[in-house]
Amino acid sequence: MASLRERLHAGERLLGTFVKSPDPSVAELLGDSGLDFLLADYEHSSLSVGEVESIARAVTVPVVVRLSSDSIADAGRLLDSGASGLQVADVHAVATAADACARARYPPAGRRGLAFSHRAARFGREPRAAHLARSAAELLVICQIESSEGIAALPELLVAGLEVDAWFLGPTDLSASLRLGGNTGHAAVQDALTSAADAILGAGARLGIYASDARAARAWADRGATFIAVGSDYTLLAARIDEIVSDWRSAG
Repeated sequence: MASLRERLHAGERLLGTFVKSPDPSVAELLGDSGLDFLLADYEHSSLSVGEVESIARAVTVPVVVRLSSDSIADAGRLLDSGASGLQVADVHAVATAADACARARYPPAGRRGLAFSHRAARFGREPRAAHLARSAAELLVICQIESSEGIAALPELLVAGLEVDAWFLGPTDLSASLRLGGNTGHAAVQDALTSAADAILGAGARLGIYASDARAARAWADRGATFIAVGSDYTLLAARIDEIVSDWRSAG
């Protein structure tokens, strides 16, 4: 069975959502829906390393962890827990992207600490050579571009020779960077997203993006995005219950 990284590199359109709840039953429910991946949100939630491991254990779909550059020191522990890769937020310098790549890979390609007694290596049962080879072949590194500085840095980032598997655009933080806090539909935000997407795809790189709903996801897939996250466990639940309550109230 192809790994998430292999499917991404093959050009498949992959759909996932963010997971913020520490309850593994929520991840299990989402993972059984037909989604291609889950993004454990280590940046904008209360999730701990142990709770990320519980999420990874609860599902059969790959779990990628979104973390801030301030939390990058936890990268090794998160990968040891069984995560399928890292998505590093707010990348706007080659050094940050290079650090993410190094922390995701064992020497000599990187500087991830080497151990075999963790969940990712089946607690020492996976043959050591097999674990090293599988980690090198399957672990994802995704860099999130979500600021005007990040977009300005894209020409340099895209030619830096980094082993980045996809460049993921974050519309919400981008709107904040442009002093349009949350107004992702503003023309300035949309123009910036288009510019960034054109640069990424023009360089032959893989494009990821956050989409608020299925319609937006399809539109971005038609524009070339292949790693798309729609909403989150909390926003999807809130939207559905709000819809139910609204229908109930309007019916009198």
